[in-house]
Amino acid sequence: MRISLVLAFSSVAFPQVRTAVMPELGAFTVPANLPAQRIGPNDLLSVSVYDAPEFTRAVRVGADGLIRFPILKGKVIAQGAFPADLELAIAEALMEESLIVDPFVAVSVIEYASRPINVTGAVRRPLTFQAVGPVNLLDAIARAEGLNHDAWP
Repeated sequence: MRISLVLAFSSVAFPQVRTAVMPELGAFTVPANLPAQRIGPNDLLSVSVYDAPEFTRAVRVGADGLIRFPILKGKVIAQGAFPADLELAIAEALMEESLIVDPFVAVSVIEYASRPINVTGAVRRPLTFQAVGPVNLLDAIARAEGLNHDAWP
């Protein structure tokens, strides 16, 4: 009897709090917060259409710069657009095909794969990395751990 009173009291004193649940995006549950830059081929995007979980997913931009959604008849042009521009394009495509009356679309970039920078030659550690934002020559050499002794005459 004493145990049941304690349990009843604890549920009143400490109410359960529900956290907001984000829809699953394949293997990704939280989109990356990368700086906005133009979308290119092979970039991985997180597309969320609120109140339409069938459209919420992670999508990789094709080599042709287009993305494809189920149910949509045509492809959407992603290459060269900023995430905010792509949000409008997807919303317009959904309205044109009368699938959703007033869609609210959110696009974020999970991974940029369209701007590889190769650093080779007389550097300590040759590498390839993805440029996120502007990258100058000194930044690239610093990522390659600087110049090696062969670089000096």
